[in-house]
Parts: sequence; C-alpha cells; structure tokens
Amino acid sequence: ADSVALVGERRVNIMDAVQGGETAILNTAEHLLRVNPSAEEYREATMQILKQKAQDRYVESKVGDQVFTRDGVMLSVMANLDRHEEASRLPGKSLAGIALYRTENEYEGRDAISEKEWVSIFTSVLRDSGVEVLSIRLPDRQKSVRGKDIKDSKAFGSGRLDGIKFLLNDPIGRDIAGTVLRAAIRVSNQGAKIRVFFPMIVTVGEWRQARKLFDEASEVLIDKRIITEEDAARVSVGLMFETPEAIVSSRVLMQNADFGSIGTNDLIARLQDEPMERDASEISAKYTQLTPELLNYLDLLVHNARKLDKPFPLSLCGMLASSPESLLYFAYAKADRGIEIIPSVGAGEAAYVKEFIRHIDTGNLTRIFTSPEIRTNAKALRAALAVEIERIDNEIVRESDEILRAMVDLSLETYERNSSLSEMKTVIARSTDIDQSI
Repeated sequence: ADSVALVGERRVNIMDAVQGGETAILNTAEHLLRVNPSAEEYREATMQILKQKAQDRYVESKVGDQVFTRDGVMLSVMANLDRHEEASRLPGKSLAGIALYRTENEYEGRDAISEKEWVSIFTSVLRDSGVEVLSIRLPDRQKSVRGKDIKDSKAFGSGRLDGIKFLLNDPIGRDIAGTVLRAAIRVSNQGAKIRVFFPMIVTVGEWRQARKLFDEASEVLIDKRIITEEDAARVSVGLMFETPEAIVSSRVLMQNADFGSIGTNDLIARLQDEPMERDASEISAKYTQLTPELLNYLDLLVHNARKLDKPFPLSLCGMLASSPESLLYFAYAKADRGIEIIPSVGAGEAAYVKEFIRHIDTGNLTRIFTSPEIRTNAKALRAALAVEIERIDNEIVRESDEILRAMVDLSLETYERNSSLSEMKTVIARSTDIDQSI
C-alpha cells in the first residue's frame, strides 16, 4: 500500500505531499504524516513530546537510588548487554549487575574470536560497566528458526544445529563454547562475580553435558597452571529456562546449577507455537503480556526455587522483563513467596523500571495472583493488572508535572513573542533541551 500524508484534510501520496523543507508531524499511532500543520496542531503534538520528555527526565533523576516498593520490599534490577561497547552506558544507574551478555552478537561479521580476545572483551566490560556481577551466556546460535530472529555468523560454520545442540554436538560449536568458557574463567579473579550459562536447555541430559563442557574448560586451564581450582570454583554455572520442558524439569536442573535466567521471548514463542518475530509490532504485544499459562510456568519456577536447600538466583530477560505486568509479578513473588526474580533490561529501560517498582504496593497484588477467578482467565487477569498499572503511571505523571510545567512555560513565553510556526519550532527545540536540574 502507498504511504499516506495528510495535507489540510486531504489524504495524498506521501511522495506528492513532501517536497522538502516543510514542517511535518508524524503520528505513529494513526500512521499519518501531517504536512504543514497549523500552530495549534503543532502545539498539541509538542505537548505530547514534552510530557514524555518530562517523565523521562524525572525517572532518570532517580535512577541511581536503591529500589523499594511503596511498602518496603527491596527489588533489584540488572542489565542486558548486546555488545561490549554498551557497557559504558551502565555506570551511575545503580544496577545489580549484568544478567545477560549475549555473546553471539560479537561474532557478527567475524570469522572467529580467540580466547585472548575474549579475555580482553570481558575485561573491558568489567572496567567500563563497573558492575559487580557479569553473566556471560554462551553463543545462542539460531539459524534454522522460523521467523526473523536469526542469530548466525560465518564463524559458526555451515551446520544447521541451534542453541545448546550447536554447542554440544557441532565441532565448531564445541570449540567456540570451550573458547568462551576458558576466557570467562580466566577473568574470574578481577574482582567481579563471573557467571556463565547455557541457552536453550531442553533435557536434563543436555544440562549434564553442558556442565561437563565447563569442567573440561577448567581442567585445561588448571593443567596449564593458568588458574587454580579455587579460581574455577568462583565461577557460577547456570542455564536458561526458555523451554517448557526445562521448566517442568526445573527442580532437578536447579539442584546441579548455581542460577537460572528465564528467557521469555523463546518460551512464549514455544508456548504459542509461533515463530519468534521480535520486530513485528502485532506479534510483539504477545511477548509483553502475562497470560495464565505463562503465570503457571513462572509459579512452578518460584515453587521449585523455594524447595531448594540453597539460594537460587533467578533473573528474567526478554521483552516481558520491562513490562509493567511482569514487574507487578516480581514484586508479588518477592513479598509473598520470598523468591526474587530480577528483571534484566536494557540500559535505557532501567530508569522507568526502577521508578515503576517504587510505586508498587504489594498488598494489592496477592489477591490478583492467588485468586483462581482472576489468574485462570486471561481477560480478568489483564483487567486486574491494568488497574494497578494505570494507578502507578498516573502517579509518575503527576510527580513529573513540575518539570513539564517548566518546559511548557518556556515554550509559551517565547511563542507569545514569536507567533510564527518557524519560530515556534526553534523554541520547542530549545525547551526540550532544558537542563535536567529544572
């Protein structure tokens, strides 16, 4: 279909409407481009931008603070890392560490990465991020997956195996696994807690083989006197819970693991038997909502973690990690069940996630997550969670109003002196760059 622009009240082809140099407003909600809008339309659109910028500045101003719910339940937030260059964005955000470093992304456009280079990369991540916990996931190759979430590299060879099967059964995959593991173990004496974990575990047998890969990597370094047994013992070894089979077997898997990461994107795709297409907006909505089925799997993990005679750290990654619905569940699990599931989010999401948590009242959540009438009915569950989410979002908006008023006052004051639309554009651009100290 042709792209459409709105000129006056006429809908025309965008190539005919835009000549260059015009003022335009892109309405992403209605998929319309308004060319040469009126001053009032421009002001209305600008107000929406200012409101969002005011909220962003408000939550960013508090990102360095610890996170407690309104009724005093302390929750942690950790970061995702797609590439090592992103580590420099983390200082000052007071995060509990990096819960997911997706090492497969570093292989893009590369023929290979040596053990020495991996040591250098991991060292730079620790230095630039300043985190106390670095969780390194072995490369999660996805070549044969349906949909658009392909994660492949020429460094991975021409085989067709994905995930854990690539690391265990493909000769190139086993070599890459050993290389990354040895490098991770070698940086374990740099002051931070190093954790390594394996993707796409399905069976207990796969997990035992994965543990053996770690043991073999440790033995190579010990035999060469590069590390000691104590160095190897400092590294935690865990797995992704991103298949229904792994969660069903989680009580056994947890007994021989040090921690777990819940990968919701792949888990939800498998539960829905759909391809993982993270860049399709109509699909993406399904990956940010709690459903009764998904809730049952999360409850099972919480239940099994409680039964262990040792602490078992859990984090959750994927698009669900920063969604308000999941944040409410995390607060409930910590307050009511005594098990913390730490959201693992992008650096740009951390401020909002932390601020949202500060407004949670866990007393409101037990009824939602324990009521059979609510938790077994998708519509009822979503409606109950929506009430809490709306309350919290409204509170955040009200608290950011002071910054918004300062932005608007500056815009209107100058606009009254310069009523032309071109002058208003300059004023608005200036007003959105007001120092954060306002």
